[in-house]
Amino acid sequence: MAVEQSSPVLSECVRLQKTAQLVLFSDPPTAFAARFVHVSAPSLTFDVTIANPADLQPPQLCSIVFAHDNQRHFSVGRVRSAEINFEAAGDRMRAQIDVLQAMNPLDGRSAFRIPISPEAGTKTRLIAGEREISAELLNLSLLGALIQVPASTPPLALGMQTRLLMNFRGGADLDIEALIRRRADSQYGLFFHHFLRDGEVQPSPQLRKQFTDLERQWLQTRRTGAAGKK
Repeated sequence: MAVEQSSPVLSECVRLQKTAQLVLFSDPPTAFAARFVHVSAPSLTFDVTIANPADLQPPQLCSIVFAHDNQRHFSVGRVRSAEINFEAAGDRMRAQIDVLQAMNPLDGRSAFRIPISPEAGTKTRLIAGEREISAELLNLSLLGALIQVPASTPPLALGMQTRLLMNFRGGADLDIEALIRRRADSQYGLFFHHFLRDGEVQPSPQLRKQFTDLERQWLQTRRTGAAGKK
């Protein structure tokens, strides 16, 4: 399993009692400081600093972010259990998180987002349940996208499973399953969770090619703009 393959890193984090950040896919998102306590695939146990124990209840989805060897790691998990930790000082809970996706080292390219200009003519739709929502694609990476929907759109739940349909002028038609990871007004951050496999970013060939094309166009635009200012 993904956690077993990443166990040397996770075991080292437990040994060193490293800290992590847990972000609940709640509304609004809630972030907690956490400390590694135990790893037993596919679960991780953390001591979490929390003001209101009611905030951390199963079976909420959450993201797990931590740093190791000068590299950030990211995964998505689900709270299995949470209980008051009477052994810890202060307001602490002990939470067990089932890891749903492989611990992924986020290299610069995977996390880098290409801004999408309205002039690009990209047609974007979000399928959320039985609804099909027109959207504007604001940026794109190998692991996710930022979109904007009409202000009149009823709010969508964090952690919701959706499909993002993108039609690029002169490029590919992409249909990608995505989790809603964050929301700010009418903007939604989407996470392409199926592209984390065995601890590596493995996007579809279609997304990788389209991303490379967009990256080349964006860099060319930047070079042209810089040359025009000289």
